[in-house]
Amino acid sequence: MEIQKKDNVVEHSLSFTVTVEPVEMKPFVEKAKSKLGQGLKIAGFRKGKIPEQVLEQYLAPHELLTEAVQMVVLHGFREVLDQEKIEEFLGRPQFDFDIDKFDPEQTFTYVFTIAKIPEVILGDLDKVDVPMQEVAVTDEDIKREREEFEKFLHQMEQQQQKQEVLIGKTVVPPFEELLKKYTSLSTTEDFEENAHRAVHDRKVRENLNVHTQNLLDAIVAVSEVKLPKVLIDIEVEEMVDQVRSDLVRYQVTLEEYLEKKGTTIEAFRAEQLPNAEQRAKIKLVLDKIAEGENITVLDSEIDVEKKIMLAPYYDKHQKLNHVGKELSKKLATPQGKDYLKKNIRRDKVVKFLLKKYVPKDFGKLPKATVVKPKAAKGSIELPGK
Repeated sequence: MEIQKKDNVVEHSLSFTVTVEPVEMKPFVEKAKSKLGQGLKIAGFRKGKIPEQVLEQYLAPHELLTEAVQMVVLHGFREVLDQEKIEEFLGRPQFDFDIDKFDPEQTFTYVFTIAKIPEVILGDLDKVDVPMQEVAVTDEDIKREREEFEKFLHQMEQQQQKQEVLIGKTVVPPFEELLKKYTSLSTTEDFEENAHRAVHDRKVRENLNVHTQNLLDAIVAVSEVKLPKVLIDIEVEEMVDQVRSDLVRYQVTLEEYLEKKGTTIEAFRAEQLPNAEQRAKIKLVLDKIAEGENITVLDSEIDVEKKIMLAPYYDKHQKLNHVGKELSKKLATPQGKDYLKKNIRRDKVVKFLLKKYVPKDFGKLPKATVVKPKAAKGSIELPGK
């Protein structure tokens, strides 16, 4: 196995070209046969005890070569890390090879690139000043809440009275009468107090989200981050994968989604570049702050996060679907565990920063009497309750 190293100074990454001779490939082809043969069922033979000459007749050549290539690439990757004494690198390695051109009788060459740990110099966090937007609930806000909720109550009443039609119209009682009938409130004033709290809480959440992003952008702006290009590429792929995953819920593929938008995957990736670069910088800055503040993550916290991520993929029988099983396998790997650990630690850093920069009284309503009537049996839940 021949290894050539290239230090990409500008891109702050390392590239390795690995050349494997046919004689070195042979053991991996045999291992691939053995691995694939373990799950193969052939009449007259015990599972895992199928002779090689029989096995070769049932294994698809492309499947066998694909497995062998993956094995040799992973082996070479680990060998390089050991030889170069590389214990840590950023993101995922990027591999470059054409499996369709692979021939076990010919020399096989592939390239992989890893991002070097960049130097991050934090600015003076005490000088970061990001003003917070005031939270104000207007009469117009309450009016919109009432209009939307009144429409909902009308729908409830119309469903109940769908057989009671007078002169072609459904009889709809006044707002307060509907409140008493379907909720635990009695008056318009009661509703408006609850609506005020609901709107206020929603605006607090929205303001915090905007403030958090502005705060992180400001910290990045006063810090110095030498960002490897490979890390931006990795971030782009993670963003694309996230969109792909989100679309699964709507039973739409990314390719179908892009076709409807009239764009291509290449153009879509290019659109993500500015956000990907900023996201990558924010992650590095958060990691640097976590290091300085000695913010750590417990194994129990990783287990909880894993359960949260897998929760949407359980069916009514509390069994993981196909997507959930694949995700569970990925999260069980060392790389998956590291991914969860980093995300949890970064979330902790964000909470640390918000505690540092957000006033303690932000988001608190002025002391006032808030109506909290007892819930009536069969009543619907109101905004803010």
